[in-house]
Amino acid sequence: MKFAPFAARRTSRALSISLGLSILTLCLLGAPTVSRADTPDEQLQFASGLYAQKLWGLAADKLRAFVAAHPNHPRAKYAAYQLGGALYRAQNDKGEVDYAAAAAAYERAIAKYPDARLSAPARFELGDAYFNLKKYDKAVAAQSAFLKSNPPAAQAAQANYWLGESFYALNKRAEAQAAYQKVLAAYPKSAVAPYAQYSLGLLAADAGQHGAAANAFKAVLARFPVSEVAPESRLRLGDALLAAKQYGTARDAYQKTLDDPRGGDWKVEAQLGLADAQFGAKNWAGAATAYEQAVSALKENDPRRAGAQLRQGDSLFNAKEYERALTAYAPLASGGSAKVAPSALYFSGNALRALNRFDEAAGRYRELLTKFPGHTFAPRAALRLGDSYADAKDAAHAAEAYRVVLTKYPKSSAAREAQESLIALAGEVANAGAGRVAAGGGATSGNAGTNSNAALEQVLRALPPGPAASNAQLRLAQAAFEREDWTRAAQLAQTALGGKPDKPTAENALYLLASAQLRAGQAGASAASFRRQLSGHPRGALAGQARLGLAWSLLDAKQWNEAAVAARAALSAPAADAALRDSARLALGEALLKGGKTKEALLVFAVAEKSTNKEVAAQGARGAALASEAQKQWPGAAQRWAKVAALSSDGASRARAFTRQGLALTKAKNGAAAMAAFERAVAAAPKGETAARALYEAAWLARDSKQSKQEAALWSRLATEFPDNPLAAEAAFQQGEALFAAKQWNSAAAAYRRVTDAYAQSEAAPLAWYKLGSALYNAKSWSEAGAAFDRAAALKSEVAAESLFWAGESWRQAESQGEARSRYEAFVKAAGGNPSKELRALLPSAHLGLGRALSAAGDWTRAITTYRAGLNGARGAVDAELNFRLGEALAQTGNDKAAATQFLKVAISHADSEWAPRAQWGAAQSLEKSGDKAGAIAAYRALAARRPVSELTAQAQERIRALQ
Repeated sequence: MKFAPFAARRTSRALSISLGLSILTLCLLGAPTVSRADTPDEQLQFASGLYAQKLWGLAADKLRAFVAAHPNHPRAKYAAYQLGGALYRAQNDKGEVDYAAAAAAYERAIAKYPDARLSAPARFELGDAYFNLKKYDKAVAAQSAFLKSNPPAAQAAQANYWLGESFYALNKRAEAQAAYQKVLAAYPKSAVAPYAQYSLGLLAADAGQHGAAANAFKAVLARFPVSEVAPESRLRLGDALLAAKQYGTARDAYQKTLDDPRGGDWKVEAQLGLADAQFGAKNWAGAATAYEQAVSALKENDPRRAGAQLRQGDSLFNAKEYERALTAYAPLASGGSAKVAPSALYFSGNALRALNRFDEAAGRYRELLTKFPGHTFAPRAALRLGDSYADAKDAAHAAEAYRVVLTKYPKSSAAREAQESLIALAGEVANAGAGRVAAGGGATSGNAGTNSNAALEQVLRALPPGPAASNAQLRLAQAAFEREDWTRAAQLAQTALGGKPDKPTAENALYLLASAQLRAGQAGASAASFRRQLSGHPRGALAGQARLGLAWSLLDAKQWNEAAVAARAALSAPAADAALRDSARLALGEALLKGGKTKEALLVFAVAEKSTNKEVAAQGARGAALASEAQKQWPGAAQRWAKVAALSSDGASRARAFTRQGLALTKAKNGAAAMAAFERAVAAAPKGETAARALYEAAWLARDSKQSKQEAALWSRLATEFPDNPLAAEAAFQQGEALFAAKQWNSAAAAYRRVTDAYAQSEAAPLAWYKLGSALYNAKSWSEAGAAFDRAAALKSEVAAESLFWAGESWRQAESQGEARSRYEAFVKAAGGNPSKELRALLPSAHLGLGRALSAAGDWTRAITTYRAGLNGARGAVDAELNFRLGEALAQTGNDKAAATQFLKVAISHADSEWAPRAQWGAAQSLEKSGDKAGAIAAYRALAARRPVSELTAQAQERIRALQ
């Protein structure tokens, strides 16, 4: 970790502020004043004043505006550079600097206004900004360019140091070292010289050059004893010496850090280092004390605390203070992190074994193996678990533990010890059993004899590799295979092969291994194992079975051509019996079918379906059906599926076959036969999932054939009889659709409501609420429709926005203007920025509805704005009514001339609409109110002349007589 550079950067920034941009401050402060306010010169002078007062953020805002507005001003370049300086210094309320903005400002200034006097100091701070942005390549470029300007010594030293830091971050260690050494050689008395010397030490430490690192840190202490980095340098000196295993001198360095009043920041690290030095020197008592002090100094949440406590326990363990070690390990073993708990558990077990508390020790090892089976301590924990059982005279459990080491951690060093321990244990158990027989004068009887024999068998099963052990492992593998524990079977077969099996055992183990891998879904591994068997035992008793197994493995691996080759080889195997040939033929057909060779596949399956084995015949017929489907031979596929159904032994299989038959007949455009097949599928397994699928397909078939009543009945049956099926929600919905299409609004609503009530979380629910609203709307149940559309609008779906519109329409029809208004407003907001043409097409109507609601509330001003917004894109009847309503609203606000204009638009442009007579009357009334008597008479006359005659005709004639 590099701590000091950040402290150094705080120092160096002060240098850059005081020296780097002083020329900019002088230039801007020297700008002439003028009498008129807000001139470019005064704007610049004001910005410069803010900068001079160190109001960096305000200065940056004014400078940015000035540069943007006056890029060609004589002093624009100074403002551009000073903008970078202001941004470099400005901090937000969290004390953060926007270095990206500062860098961008400096880059723009340098590019647009190249001036050596200004660009050099700008690059100095630009490099620092890029460093803080972690753009180290750019930081290097900026500082390198700055150094070419022959800067003053203090800034040159700082820039070289920053250059070293950037190279360090880029992992360019040689360049970083050169930069640090340049600081020390050319500027040995600069403010950053101690940090450069310190960083040289870090470079050496990172490279594992512990001696060079120690010398560098010693140089800091010798040349810069009172510098800010001196205390940390002494700490890092201790680290370097500790890494070099110079424990005594490392201990002294750490102790001096602890004694140094300036080393407060490093006290805890120094205490830990001191403890590590004592531990490395094997001063167990001193190390235990030092770690104890470190643990006390560290906070509870400090990640180093657990490690120190673990080392404290290790120190006490090495000092043979086992009880105290257990106390130190206890909290780590029970509640420690994955980094320390395994070690604490393991060494707790070792301490308990040293105290002859074998049962407790075994518990610790078991806990480690359960919680951390992949930890590096796991193999030794398994070994020590066996040792604990052996110490406790529990041979059976000891053997099992040693076997775990051999099978689970065969390449570990603990495995060799486990083998030796097993051999010794086997001898001990066998000798103990023999002793009991001899003493009794005959065979051992009772539980003692049984337990002894079981323990001996357990040990023998776990013996080291050899023919006997391999045979035992193979028997165990076969037992695991029979109970369908494929992973265990494969592991045991591998163990048998890893010993020294004889040839028959090896062939059987390979076949069992490959078969277990195949059953476990490990197709690639299974194929490799079968090939290994065929390679080593090409004429073995299981060669034909291996070729067949290889074919199925390759099928699972989707290697169709290779699978076909293996299946043909199995089919032509010399010793292949009828069962093997049947299975090989099925594998070959599958490989050909999956490989796209459907004609060949059909021929192979056609032979298989003639097998005397009913199950093989069914699979052959199924394959032939699939091959027929692939060739779009739908009648033939349907016949094959019928055969599959006839050969199937259970209802579920028959149901699946009848369903596929129905699908094939649908493709063959034989709707009646397809419907019958679907019905047979339902009858074969009336409660199964396939029955639901058959009803589903039958319903769609009914829709395609426009049998709406049958369709609705099928959807209803699916939803009713299979309410928990994934298709039930869609079925209820589609039932509603069928009834909706038949304009049976109330029945459709009931179907949609089933979806919303019973399947509220389904994908169909949002659309079901929408369609429920639509059905109720058509049934003129306005309030219920509004409530349904409200629910649809509240759910995230593609109809949510449109539902807002129809909710507004429904509540308007229900004369709930307040409810309607809020829905229209929400729709207008949602549809305004939506790219959907359908939604945008509804906007005029939505504005119309909203305007009517606002008018009803007497809010004529907003109504006017709303009606006008609706006219954008309005057509036909909606356009006519919008203009009419706008005229009404204008009239209500006393704007009679404008109202007359809107009314006349309706009367003239929509002369055939229902609004035209009323609009003509409104126009005449508005003209009359505005004092335009002649215009009013002309408008009344036009209304009087309209046909057909209406009540308004007579009223118009009366007004004409009154005005003349």
